[in-house]
Amino acid sequence: MKRVLRGVVGGCLAIVLSSVMLHAQAGSTAQITGVVKDTSGGVLPGADVTATQTETGLKRSTVTQANGSYTLPNLPIGPYRLEANLPGFKSYVRTGLVLQVNDAPVINVELAVGTSQGSCKGLYGLKSVRPGTMVIGSVKRFPARQRGVGADAALGPINYGSAA
Repeated sequence: MKRVLRGVVGGCLAIVLSSVMLHAQAGSTAQITGVVKDTSGGVLPGADVTATQTETGLKRSTVTQANGSYTLPNLPIGPYRLEANLPGFKSYVRTGLVLQVNDAPVINVELAVGTSQGSCKGLYGLKSVRPGTMVIGSVKRFPARQRGVGADAALGPINYGSAA
């Protein structure tokens, strides 16, 4: 009788301990949420947001919604680097972010207009010069904001050759 009772108590104890361990493992994550905006406060849908755990190299990525919001759920605890990128904007990087169990920090990101360091050569040989200005083949630098209605006609035909 004692053996049967000991077996039942031992089995119940094992079930209770395993459920406690499962609950502890399920709760040992965190999440990061926020909104990506430009410097004027406008939301930026379609921005890539990536959290990289710096100790393991684990990466989790998402794309911002139509309202600029993002959520990176179920992140293992530890130190992270958060990056946000969108073509036409400077990259955002935040390091030293340490997530603890059940943390849910709200990290709102502000992206400035511009490009990352280095040169950017785009589709069809378009080359970024500065915001509002482009060089296309042999077309002269001509700020887009200063063009009048007939300014394009004065430029002549566009040469889609290689940009220098």
